[in-house]
Amino acid sequence: MRENEASLKAKLVLRIKERRPSFVTLRHEDVRSSGHPDISVTGEKRTAWIEVKHADPEFKSHGIQELTMQRLEAQGLALYVVYERSADGKRQTHVFKPSQMKDGKWPSVGGYSHDYVVTCIEDLLHLGY
Repeated sequence: MRENEASLKAKLVLRIKERRPSFVTLRHEDVRSSGHPDISVTGEKRTAWIEVKHADPEFKSHGIQELTMQRLEAQGLALYVVYERSADGKRQTHVFKPSQMKDGKWPSVGGYSHDYVVTCIEDLLHLGY
């Protein structure tokens, strides 16, 4: 069975809660509005906003969503998480800031790694960059 964006988000939220039960992790999907990030994670007295995408093999990001993520990065902490499945079936997980969206040089790890994402979120919250 192939993964979809909703199942990847659910597994990511579960993994964050397993590894960091003291963090407050919320999903923000609302079919009536657009542009809001999917997940927020609050810990270390900071909140990170997370937008999850599933590239199978491509993904679309709406203009309002990109603008919101850029504004959140300018005022706080924001990350994109892209779970990519290439045309040849290779899987990667990318985590990057909104300011890195256009350059396409995204840090990544092989496979769909929720642990990699949680580590990136922990680092972001701890370091605040």
